[in-house]
Amino acid sequence: MRKILLFLLIYDFNVEEIRELDNQIALIGEPKRNGIQVVSVIQNDLLPKKKDTKEFLIQFSTPKGYEIDFIYENVIRYEYLKKQIEENTVKPSFSDIDRDKEQLENENVLLREELSNYIPLEKGIINKDKCEGRFESKEIYDIETVGEKGNELAFQVKYHAPQYRRPTFHPSWRQNYKKGWSYIPQKICENLHTLYIIPKDSDKRMALLGNLGFYDVYQPINDDEVGFLVYNLTAQKVIQLNDQIIIIGIPARTGAEIIALNQGCIPCDKDYTIQLVTPDSCEIDYLCLPFSE
Repeated sequence: MRKILLFLLIYDFNVEEIRELDNQIALIGEPKRNGIQVVSVIQNDLLPKKKDTKEFLIQFSTPKGYEIDFIYENVIRYEYLKKQIEENTVKPSFSDIDRDKEQLENENVLLREELSNYIPLEKGIINKDKCEGRFESKEIYDIETVGEKGNELAFQVKYHAPQYRRPTFHPSWRQNYKKGWSYIPQKICENLHTLYIIPKDSDKRMALLGNLGFYDVYQPINDDEVGFLVYNLTAQKVIQLNDQIIIIGIPARTGAEIIALNQGCIPCDKDYTIQLVTPDSCEIDYLCLPFSE
Protein backbone atom coordinates (compact mmCIF):
# COMPACT_ATOMS: atom_id res chain seq x y z
CA MET A 1 0.00 0.00 0.00
CA ARG A 2 1.28 3.45 -0.96
CA LYS A 3 2.03 5.88 1.85
CA ILE A 4 2.28 9.64 2.13
CA LEU A 5 4.93 10.95 4.49
CA LEU A 6 4.61 14.20 6.39
CA PHE A 7 8.10 15.71 6.33
CA LEU A 8 9.01 18.24 9.01
CA LEU A 9 12.07 20.42 8.44
CA ILE A 10 13.34 21.46 11.85
CA TYR A 11 15.95 24.09 12.65
CA ASP A 12 17.73 24.66 15.96
CA PHE A 13 15.92 21.86 17.80
CA ASN A 14 16.98 18.29 18.58
CA VAL A 15 13.96 15.96 18.48
CA GLU A 16 14.33 13.04 20.87
CA GLU A 17 10.76 11.72 20.99
CA ILE A 18 7.44 12.13 19.16
CA ARG A 19 4.04 11.68 20.80
CA GLU A 20 0.53 12.00 19.34
CA LEU A 21 -2.77 12.52 21.12
CA ASP A 22 -6.05 13.35 19.35
CA ASN A 23 -5.16 16.27 17.06
CA GLN A 24 -1.79 17.13 18.65
CA ILE A 25 1.71 15.96 17.78
CA ALA A 26 4.45 16.80 20.27
CA LEU A 27 8.07 16.83 19.11
CA ILE A 28 9.89 16.52 22.41
CA GLY A 29 13.52 17.56 22.72
CA GLU A 30 15.78 20.53 23.38
CA PRO A 31 16.29 23.80 21.48
CA LYS A 32 19.80 24.38 20.09
CA ARG A 33 21.67 27.38 18.70
CA ASN A 34 22.17 25.64 15.38
CA GLY A 35 21.51 22.41 13.51
CA ILE A 36 18.87 20.93 11.24
CA GLN A 37 16.74 17.79 11.27
CA VAL A 38 14.19 16.24 8.94
CA VAL A 39 11.54 14.11 10.65
CA SER A 40 8.96 12.08 8.72
CA VAL A 41 5.64 10.63 9.88
CA ILE A 42 3.30 8.36 7.89
CA GLN A 43 0.14 10.41 7.45
CA ASN A 44 -2.22 7.41 7.27
CA ASP A 45 -1.01 6.31 10.71
CA LEU A 46 -2.22 9.61 12.19
CA LEU A 47 -5.76 9.34 10.85
CA PRO A 48 -8.56 7.36 12.51
CA LYS A 49 -10.53 4.90 10.40
CA LYS A 50 -13.01 6.47 7.93
CA LYS A 51 -11.31 9.85 8.36
CA ASP A 52 -9.70 11.20 5.18
CA THR A 53 -8.30 14.50 6.44
CA LYS A 54 -7.58 16.07 9.79
CA GLU A 55 -5.81 19.21 11.00
CA PHE A 56 -3.07 18.70 13.58
CA LEU A 57 -1.32 21.02 15.99
CA ILE A 58 2.40 20.21 15.84
CA GLN A 59 4.41 21.52 18.78
CA PHE A 60 8.05 21.72 19.80
CA SER A 61 8.18 20.84 23.47
CA THR A 62 10.93 20.80 26.10
CA PRO A 63 11.20 17.60 28.19
CA LYS A 64 8.83 19.04 30.81
CA GLY A 65 6.23 20.26 28.35
CA TYR A 66 7.09 23.93 27.70
CA GLU A 67 6.09 24.86 24.15
CA ILE A 68 8.86 26.47 22.11
CA ASP A 69 7.15 26.70 18.72
CA PHE A 70 4.13 25.34 16.86
CA ILE A 71 2.48 25.00 13.45
CA TYR A 72 -0.84 23.71 12.15
CA GLU A 73 -0.75 21.13 9.37
CA ASN A 74 -3.47 19.28 7.49
CA VAL A 75 -2.93 15.50 7.24
CA ILE A 76 -4.53 13.60 4.34
CA ARG A 77 -5.03 9.92 3.58
CA TYR A 78 -3.17 8.65 0.51
CA GLU A 79 -6.18 7.05 -1.19
CA TYR A 80 -8.24 10.21 -0.74
CA LEU A 81 -5.47 12.43 -2.07
CA LYS A 82 -5.01 10.21 -5.13
CA LYS A 83 -8.73 10.43 -5.88
CA GLN A 84 -8.72 14.22 -5.52
CA ILE A 85 -5.79 14.53 -7.92
CA GLU A 86 -7.44 12.31 -10.52
CA GLU A 87 -10.72 14.25 -10.37
CA ASN A 88 -9.18 17.70 -10.49
CA THR A 89 -6.28 17.30 -12.90
CA VAL A 90 -6.51 19.67 -15.86
CA LYS A 91 -4.55 19.64 -19.08
CA PRO A 92 -1.96 22.35 -19.60
CA SER A 93 -2.63 25.08 -22.08
CA PHE A 94 -0.19 27.35 -23.82
CA SER A 95 -0.48 30.81 -25.21
CA ASP A 96 1.79 32.74 -27.49
CA ILE A 97 2.64 35.91 -25.66
CA ASP A 98 5.42 37.98 -27.10
CA ARG A 99 7.58 39.47 -24.42
CA ASP A 100 10.16 42.15 -24.83
CA LYS A 101 13.05 40.17 -23.38
CA GLU A 102 15.50 43.02 -23.73
CA GLN A 103 13.20 45.33 -21.79
CA LEU A 104 12.76 42.78 -19.01
CA GLU A 105 16.50 42.18 -18.71
CA ASN A 106 17.52 45.84 -18.61
CA GLU A 107 18.42 46.94 -15.13
CA ASN A 108 16.87 50.08 -13.81
CA VAL A 109 19.38 51.98 -11.68
CA LEU A 110 16.77 53.78 -9.60
CA LEU A 111 14.89 50.54 -8.99
CA ARG A 112 18.07 48.78 -7.88
CA GLU A 113 18.82 51.60 -5.47
CA GLU A 114 15.31 51.34 -4.04
CA LEU A 115 15.48 47.55 -3.82
CA SER A 116 18.76 47.71 -1.91
CA ASN A 117 16.81 49.07 1.07
CA TYR A 118 14.80 45.84 1.17
CA ILE A 119 16.86 42.97 -0.18
CA PRO A 120 20.59 42.19 -0.51
CA LEU A 121 21.67 42.73 -4.10
CA GLU A 122 25.17 41.37 -3.58
CA LYS A 123 25.84 37.66 -3.98
CA GLY A 124 26.38 35.38 -1.02
CA ILE A 125 24.51 33.91 1.91
CA ILE A 126 23.52 35.84 5.01
CA ASN A 127 22.94 33.69 8.09
CA LYS A 128 21.89 34.34 11.66
CA ASP A 129 25.50 34.37 12.90
CA LYS A 130 25.61 37.96 11.67
CA CYS A 131 22.80 39.04 13.98
CA GLU A 132 24.06 41.79 16.26
CA GLY A 133 24.99 40.64 19.76
CA ARG A 134 24.45 36.94 19.05
CA PHE A 135 28.09 35.91 18.70
CA GLU A 136 29.51 33.34 21.11
CA SER A 137 32.49 35.07 22.68
CA LYS A 138 33.59 32.54 25.30
CA GLU A 139 32.86 29.31 27.08
CA ILE A 140 29.91 29.35 29.43
CA TYR A 141 28.58 27.19 32.24
CA ASP A 142 25.71 24.85 31.54
CA ILE A 143 22.38 26.26 32.64
CA GLU A 144 21.90 23.77 35.49
CA THR A 145 25.23 24.86 37.02
CA VAL A 146 24.24 28.53 36.91
CA GLY A 147 20.91 27.69 38.55
CA GLU A 148 22.57 25.69 41.33
CA LYS A 149 25.65 27.81 42.08
CA GLY A 150 24.66 31.31 40.96
CA ASN A 151 23.26 34.21 42.95
CA GLU A 152 19.68 35.30 42.46
CA LEU A 153 19.30 38.92 41.36
CA ALA A 154 16.36 41.19 42.11
CA PHE A 155 14.68 42.71 39.07
CA GLN A 156 12.02 45.32 38.40
CA VAL A 157 9.19 44.82 35.91
CA LYS A 158 8.88 48.00 33.84
CA TYR A 159 6.31 46.68 31.37
CA HIS A 160 4.13 43.58 31.29
CA ALA A 161 1.55 42.75 28.59
CA PRO A 162 0.73 39.01 28.34
CA GLN A 163 -1.54 39.52 25.30
CA TYR A 164 0.94 41.63 23.32
CA ARG A 165 1.38 40.40 19.76
CA ARG A 166 4.62 41.27 18.06
CA PRO A 167 4.00 42.96 14.69
CA THR A 168 5.08 41.24 11.49
CA PHE A 169 4.73 44.60 9.75
CA HIS A 170 4.61 48.13 11.10
CA PRO A 171 4.00 51.28 8.97
CA SER A 172 7.01 52.98 10.56
CA TRP A 173 9.30 50.47 8.85
CA ARG A 174 8.20 51.65 5.42
CA GLN A 175 8.48 55.29 6.48
CA ASN A 176 12.08 54.70 7.63
CA TYR A 177 13.13 52.26 4.94
CA LYS A 178 16.22 54.31 4.04
CA LYS A 179 17.50 53.68 7.59
CA GLY A 180 17.31 49.93 6.98
CA TRP A 181 14.11 49.38 8.96
CA SER A 182 12.59 47.43 6.04
CA TYR A 183 15.72 45.48 5.11
CA ILE A 184 14.50 41.89 4.88
CA PRO A 185 17.57 40.07 6.28
CA GLN A 186 17.50 42.41 9.28
CA LYS A 187 13.77 41.82 9.84
CA ILE A 188 14.30 38.05 9.69
CA CYS A 189 17.21 38.33 12.09
CA GLU A 190 15.12 40.32 14.55
CA ASN A 191 12.28 37.80 14.43
CA LEU A 192 14.64 34.91 15.14
CA HIS A 193 15.12 36.33 18.63
CA THR A 194 12.99 37.19 21.64
CA LEU A 195 15.58 38.76 23.97
CA TYR A 196 16.94 42.30 23.53
CA ILE A 197 19.01 44.60 25.71
CA ILE A 198 17.61 48.14 25.75
CA PRO A 199 20.43 50.59 24.85
CA LYS A 200 21.18 53.43 27.21
CA ASP A 201 21.86 55.81 24.34
CA SER A 202 18.55 57.44 23.38
CA ASP A 203 19.19 57.32 19.62
CA LYS A 204 20.16 53.63 19.70
CA ARG A 205 17.18 52.89 21.93
CA MET A 206 14.79 54.67 19.56
CA ALA A 207 16.28 52.81 16.58
CA LEU A 208 15.95 49.39 18.26
CA LEU A 209 12.37 49.88 19.43
CA GLY A 210 11.42 51.38 16.07
CA ASN A 211 12.93 48.42 14.24
CA LEU A 212 10.86 46.12 16.46
CA GLY A 213 7.71 48.20 16.06
CA PHE A 214 7.47 48.57 19.84
CA TYR A 215 5.92 51.91 20.75
CA ASP A 216 4.11 51.08 23.99
CA VAL A 217 4.76 53.25 27.04
CA TYR A 218 6.82 51.64 29.83
CA GLN A 219 8.26 52.78 33.13
CA PRO A 220 11.59 54.58 32.72
CA ILE A 221 14.78 52.60 33.13
CA ASN A 222 17.03 54.46 35.56
CA ASP A 223 20.66 55.31 34.90
CA ASP A 224 21.81 52.68 37.40
CA GLU A 225 19.71 49.93 35.76
CA VAL A 226 20.07 47.79 32.67
CA GLY A 227 16.87 46.89 30.83
CA PHE A 228 15.82 43.90 28.75
CA LEU A 229 12.92 43.54 26.37
CA VAL A 230 11.59 39.97 26.36
CA TYR A 231 8.97 38.57 24.01
CA ASN A 232 6.74 35.53 24.64
CA LEU A 233 7.98 34.82 28.16
CA THR A 234 7.14 35.91 31.69
CA ALA A 235 10.28 36.24 33.79
CA GLN A 236 10.20 34.49 37.15
CA LYS A 237 13.80 34.52 38.33
CA VAL A 238 17.19 35.98 37.36
CA ILE A 239 20.41 34.23 38.39
CA GLN A 240 24.02 35.30 37.90
CA LEU A 241 27.20 33.24 37.98
CA ASN A 242 30.32 35.29 37.22
CA ASP A 243 29.71 36.95 33.82
CA GLN A 244 26.77 34.72 32.90
CA ILE A 245 23.14 35.63 33.63
CA ILE A 246 20.09 33.48 33.05
CA ILE A 247 16.53 34.82 32.92
CA ILE A 248 14.18 31.98 33.83
CA GLY A 249 10.55 32.22 32.77
CA ILE A 250 7.46 30.57 31.37
CA PRO A 251 7.25 30.70 27.55
CA ALA A 252 3.98 31.65 25.84
CA ARG A 253 2.70 32.34 22.33
CA THR A 254 2.13 36.03 23.06
CA GLY A 255 3.37 38.69 25.43
CA ALA A 256 6.05 41.30 25.94
CA GLU A 257 7.87 42.28 29.11
CA ILE A 258 10.56 44.77 30.05
CA ILE A 259 12.62 43.99 33.13
CA ALA A 260 15.47 45.95 34.70
CA LEU A 261 18.43 44.82 36.81
CA ASN A 262 20.31 47.07 39.20
CA GLN A 263 23.69 47.64 37.62
CA GLY A 264 25.41 48.32 40.95
CA CYS A 265 26.27 44.65 41.44
CA ILE A 266 27.12 44.04 37.77
CA PRO A 267 30.34 45.68 36.53
CA CYS A 268 29.78 47.31 33.15
CA ASP A 269 33.36 46.85 31.92
CA LYS A 270 32.84 43.14 31.21
CA ASP A 271 31.15 41.19 28.44
CA TYR A 272 28.16 39.19 29.65
CA THR A 273 26.29 36.22 28.28
CA ILE A 274 22.57 36.59 29.00
CA GLN A 275 20.35 33.58 28.39
CA LEU A 276 16.57 33.27 28.25
CA VAL A 277 15.70 29.83 29.61
CA THR A 278 12.74 27.66 30.58
CA PRO A 279 12.31 26.25 34.11
CA ASP A 280 13.66 22.90 32.84
CA SER A 281 16.93 24.56 31.74
CA CYS A 282 16.36 24.81 27.98
CA GLU A 283 17.82 27.91 26.32
CA ILE A 284 15.33 29.88 24.23
CA ASP A 285 17.55 32.83 23.30
CA TYR A 286 20.80 34.51 24.28
CA LEU A 287 22.85 37.69 24.05
CA CYS A 288 26.57 38.40 24.38
CA LEU A 289 27.02 42.11 25.06
CA PRO A 290 28.60 44.59 27.47
CA PHE A 291 25.99 46.44 29.54
CA SER A 292 27.72 49.72 28.78
CA GLU A 293 26.36 49.82 25.21
